[in-house]
Amino acid sequence: MLVSDLSLSECLVGPFLSGDKQAEASYRTFFADPDIGVLQLAGKVWENAARIRADKKFELVDLLHLATAIENGCGLF
Repeated sequence: MLVSDLSLSECLVGPFLSGDKQAEASYRTFFADPDIGVLQLAGKVWENAARIRADKKFELVDLLHLATAIENGCGLF
C-alpha cells in the first residue's frame, strides 16, 4: 500500500485535538509499517495539483493526494 506523507498529517489532527496519545501512537505505528510505502510530496506534485484544481475545483488537500498518486504511477486511487 502506498500513501502520501500528507496522510499522516491528516490522521494526526484528531488525536492532537483530543489529546488521545493511544490513537496517535496507533497512527504512527501504522505509517511506520514496512508494508506501507510513504510517498513524498515532490515539487511536480504541487504543480499537478494546481492544474487539476484549476479544472476541477476540488479541495487542495484532496488534489495533493491525487497528484501524488498520478506522479508515482499508482493504478488505483
